[in-house]
Amino acid sequence: MLFSDYARDALQLSEEELNSFGGRSSAFRTTVTLKYVVDLHDHLKDLILGQDLFSKISPIYQEALDEDQKEQLVMTATLITPENLTALVNAYYEMLKAQFMEFAEPVALVTLGEANMISGGDMMTGTLENATLDDGTNLYECEWFCENFPDDIEICHLIPVYKELKRLLDSK
Repeated sequence: MLFSDYARDALQLSEEELNSFGGRSSAFRTTVTLKYVVDLHDHLKDLILGQDLFSKISPIYQEALDEDQKEQLVMTATLITPENLTALVNAYYEMLKAQFMEFAEPVALVTLGEANMISGGDMMTGTLENATLDDGTNLYECEWFCENFPDDIEICHLIPVYKELKRLLDSK
């Protein structure tokens, strides 16, 4: 649906108000669909949040990785395809935005005396496993994730793990 049709029909803008977007034959009024408007909104939101995303996530999830943990992530990035690494980073990012913004602490660092892990190897023990790919699949349903993502990195490293995976993706 064209944005101009939506603005006219649903928002009931007059022709005079629609002229703010250009004349009837303008490119904006004849080619811009609602999908583009939604994509633009999402892009602008990502640009705005992207600059400030990590400053709005609780510091309890931002403990630095040691060299062994970084090496595990390098191995993960090596073992999975570039497409799957992209899907993993995107799902991770969306999970962070959905669950950890505004200093939310949806996952305790320790439960019953045991450190919680980013990935525990199944859908019940980790946090990242429940992140959703663009096609609606959860990561715990992906063999490439279950077989290759480290299951011994504690949740306190949540942000550094994302940053390292993103760095590895960007370097490919």
